[in-house]
Amino acid sequence: MESDGLWLRKPQFYLNLVGSDVLTTQPLTKAPMAQAVKPTALVVENDEMQRTLVSMLLEEGEMYVIQCDSAEAAVHVLDQWAAGLSIVLTDLELAGTMDGIELACIVRQRFPNLHIIVTSDTPRIRRLPDGTTFMAKPWSATDVLLEARKSLNKEGRIAQNKNLQQMCPRA
Repeated sequence: MESDGLWLRKPQFYLNLVGSDVLTTQPLTKAPMAQAVKPTALVVENDEMQRTLVSMLLEEGEMYVIQCDSAEAAVHVLDQWAAGLSIVLTDLELAGTMDGIELACIVRQRFPNLHIIVTSDTPRIRRLPDGTTFMAKPWSATDVLLEARKSLNKEGRIAQNKNLQQMCPRA
């Protein structure tokens, strides 16, 4: 990466890690540092329909999205992209050997400033890391967008995200 620019992903593609395989990757393009950068969410969900739904909601809110179906794939993404992420939204039950709470603990320990949302349709058995948000399923589209907006408010990035402001004005 050169010092005179910032690398951005084009919005028409996203990195999709399912089963720890890269299915599609985004080409990187160079943009001036002064250009506003869209926030990026990491969505970790083993149910493809729910993962796609959450991703579409966040993309409509003018966010880039990286999708994974397992915590192991998510950790790989975090190792590569953590500095560019704003939100990690994970289900409790995931493909692979780790669950969403274990992933949340890793994220909180290694990347303490990332906003973490854990969602599940089953009750939590273990405690979530401090500062982690829990959203019970079924959630509404507004719930997801409100949490995304809260994360961006904490980062001071909500003013850059006009679509999210319009879609979810009350956060």
